[in-house]
Amino acid sequence: MAPKHTSRKSVLGTIQATIDDIPEHRLHAPDAAIWGQAGVIAGLLSRLSNLPKGEGHERKFVNDALVFLQARQLGATVLTGNIRDFAFLSQLVPAGRITLYRSTGMPRSI
Repeated sequence: MAPKHTSRKSVLGTIQATIDDIPEHRLHAPDAAIWGQAGVIAGLLSRLSNLPKGEGHERKFVNDALVFLQARQLGATVLTGNIRDFAFLSQLVPAGRITLYRSTGMPRSI
């Protein structure tokens, strides 16, 4: 959305209200150790995936690793349709728990 778009203020207000409605006990920020581990794991994913560099895959791998490691720290299971990346993650860090799904009619990524 462009900064001068007519609905920008309204949309940002709605997003802020939604975030404000989330109870504090539901928000968990990764600590420095999780960020460090996520960086290492994202680097491994990047090298193992053979995807082209500079197209945003590295950032996506960091985000996936953060979600995976944070869930592991909290004792939670990640429910995801991102089969390729999270299957790799579960092999690299077997202590994490994932539940993978594939929607009907969805193209296979692996």
